[in-house]
Amino acid sequence: MKSRINPRISIHPKIIGYCIEERKKSILMTAALELDTDITFINGSSANEKVAYVAAINGYSKSEETVENPPECEVLIMSGLKSSVIDRLLRILRNENASIDLKCTVTPFNQDWELYRLIEELKREHESMHKINGGKNL
Repeated sequence: MKSRINPRISIHPKIIGYCIEERKKSILMTAALELDTDITFINGSSANEKVAYVAAINGYSKSEETVENPPECEVLIMSGLKSSVIDRLLRILRNENASIDLKCTVTPFNQDWELYRLIEELKREHESMHKINGGKNL
C-alpha cells in the first residue's frame, strides 16, 4: 500500500537551525552552499510557529502568538532533503565536531505542530534513547 504524502510538503530543500551557536552556524552555512540547499536560522521568537511555516511550506502564515519560555536548545530541522543529502550534511557536522543533538525532518505528521511542541518531543525522544544506550552519545 502506498503512503500518501500531503501535497503541501515542501519539495524545495531547506535546512532550518534553531538556536544554533555561531561556530555551528558558520559550518552549516558552508555545508548548505556545498549541498546547494537553502538555510535559515531562527530563535525562540519563532517557537510558536508551525513547523511548516518555518520550513516555508505554502499555505501557512505567521502566528500572532508567542511562547512565554521558549526552548533554548539547538535543533536542526531538515525539510525536503533527500536521504543522501541528509547523510552528507550529518557527515560534515560530525567531521567538524559540530554535534547538534536534536535533529528531525519535516513530515506530514509534524508539519502542523508548533515548533516548541516538536522540540519538546525531540527532547523526550533524545533522553529516552540516551537512557536506552546507557548514556552513550547518539
